[in-house]
Amino acid sequence: MTASDPQPARWCQGLKSTGFRDLLPEETDRLRGEAKLALLRFWQPAAIAAASPSVLYLSYLITGDGPETLGPRLIIGLAFLFVGLMVLPALSLLKLRDVISLWKALRFDLKDRRIECFSSPKSLGEGDAEASESLEVFPHSGMVFLVNGNQPSQRIFVNVCAAIAPPEHASQYALPKELTASIPNDVREQASFERRRLSPAEIEELTQHVRRLRRPSGALIGFGIWCGMGLIAAFLSYLHGDFTDWRQKYLIPFLGLTALTTWLSVQYARMLLTSRKFAQDAASGWILVVEQKDDAQAGREVLPISNAVWSTEKKPSEWRLVQGRRKRQRHKRTEEGRE
Repeated sequence: MTASDPQPARWCQGLKSTGFRDLLPEETDRLRGEAKLALLRFWQPAAIAAASPSVLYLSYLITGDGPETLGPRLIIGLAFLFVGLMVLPALSLLKLRDVISLWKALRFDLKDRRIECFSSPKSLGEGDAEASESLEVFPHSGMVFLVNGNQPSQRIFVNVCAAIAPPEHASQYALPKELTASIPNDVREQASFERRRLSPAEIEELTQHVRRLRRPSGALIGFGIWCGMGLIAAFLSYLHGDFTDWRQKYLIPFLGLTALTTWLSVQYARMLLTSRKFAQDAASGWILVVEQKDDAQAGREVLPISNAVWSTEKKPSEWRLVQGRRKRQRHKRTEEGRE
């Protein structure tokens, strides 16, 4: 990456990164202890996995193996079967993934032996240490090392994200008459409205949000496949004359699964609509600059088509800070390789 390329500003809990510092020897020892504690947490996914056979056995005790069970007893038995067969194994795998990811991230922090410092933009350069807000965070694991210079009483993990900072000296233009006429008079009396061009880096960031919103979640894909398999099973049961038996055993769980899949589909449809508006904002290339007449520091920037707040007091809105730690670290290593 060349020096002229725009660098995304890094943010954590609304605080802006001020750079990295090296760990002291005693701080390295503390980090090594945290890595050992993370390794000991393997008992958690093991305990969850061990509970699965017990729940399955309880389901067998409720439904039994005698005459066909009907009514509430069948519903309760199927619920325990679902928990033991699907929920607990899934939770165990997810917990195991989290434990391994944290342990590996802490090992990377031990290898780098650096810590990232964050401070409130308002306190930068003011020399008021008591009023400043600051965090020190391990870059790979996201574990907070110090809060305002003090060690936190318990483990705190944060997500460090990157967002393009607004240009320092961007030209601003008056709004078109048709756009000005759409703003209520009482609002125009309290604030001034102008617009500026989005920088190429800001357009690229907005385009990335469009791509992110258009990707369906893993939950929607998984439950959608499961729901489709249920439909196929119902159709095959109908063809073979066993639909009554299928309905008595699986209709209620299938209806619950269908309701969940429908809800996830509605959420995804809303994200698609939002992504479409973001794409139109990126294509227009404009952003509204709103400044309160009684407080020039309380300015906001708003995307004109989606009406999403882009930044407040020169800080990016929370919806922009969505980049995960793993993806951010891959991006960071890629950019370092280009330098």
